[in-house]
Parts: sequence; structure tokens; C-alpha cells
Amino acid sequence: MLKRLSRMPLLWRVFGTNALVLLVAYLALVFAPITVSVPPTQGEFAVLSAGFLTLLSVNFVLLRPAFKPLNELADTMRRHDPLSPGKRARVAGGPAVSAVAR
Repeated sequence: MLKRLSRMPLLWRVFGTNALVLLVAYLALVFAPITVSVPPTQGEFAVLSAGFLTLLSVNFVLLRPAFKPLNELADTMRRHDPLSPGKRARVAGGPAVSAVAR
């Protein structure tokens, strides 16, 4: 399953991750027994802020693996000496990373 996900284009992996996080937020808003008044009270603001920070954290943790191959490629390219032929960048990642590396 994870191997199949790593072969998906980066755009769709990021879109899927963001859609999942937004779906969780939507379901939490629909089914949570809370209300928000206008203007929000300090308690409501604290709950909304905690939820927002949690969603940002989850999104960050889920997106890190998607961008890891690009970060590794960038590190390899920083160490690569164009005047020293024969050394190749290690290609590990999905089709987008392989295409960029080639």
C-alpha cells in the first residue's frame, strides 16, 4: 500500500493529505457538541486555536514523507560537483523525483 502511494504524483499525494485533514476538521465541526458565538469567548477561541494548531501539525507530519525524496535530491545536488563526471545522484522516490534527478 505504501509503495503504491509513493508512486503517485506528488500533486495527488499532497492533495489527498490536505483533503484528509480537511475532512477530519469538517467532521469534527459537524459532530462536536460545541458552538461558537459572535464574538467568540476566550474559551471558544482557545478550543478553535488548539484545533487549528492540531490540524497544522497533522498536515505537517503527513506531508513530510511526500517531500523527503525531493529534500534528499536537493542535498545530493548540493554535494555534486559538475566538473567531476561519473558521479550520479542517488535516485530514490516516485516518478517525479526520478524525472528531476535524470
